[in-house]
Amino acid sequence: MYKPWKPFERVFTTHPYIDWCVSNRSIVLSWTEWLNNECQFEMELKFEEGIAGILCIDESTYQTTELFGIPEESEINAQDFKPLPWPAWKSELNYRKHLYGGLGEIRYTEMYTYYFVGSETVLLIDIADAEAVIEIKKA
Repeated sequence: MYKPWKPFERVFTTHPYIDWCVSNRSIVLSWTEWLNNECQFEMELKFEEGIAGILCIDESTYQTTELFGIPEESEINAQDFKPLPWPAWKSELNYRKHLYGGLGEIRYTEMYTYYFVGSETVLLIDIADAEAVIEIKKA
């Protein structure tokens, strides 16, 4: 089950620009929100040595993409949460850990899946044994 991910008290705009850079098992994700060609908000998320798996899909097709692991409507829990649509979701603890089989059970202790819906891409990232380090670049 996925719930809205709100790491701090701020309402995210829908479909932010998301860019990322992967090095080995680390990922740095840049999140930028624009209005009238002006940057309104920017943050950077870092997961050091945390990638268990990553999937990127073109935003224009993700709603009809099947069999790639994109959460289905029945897996989204947004009860009593406003505003919707929301661009950032986080799974329950170890929700997808079983996908990594017996070695995944041995290798990973805690796994969360982050589901980000951006303006051009949709990311599904399984993060194991790493916390998000968030740096606000522009508030």
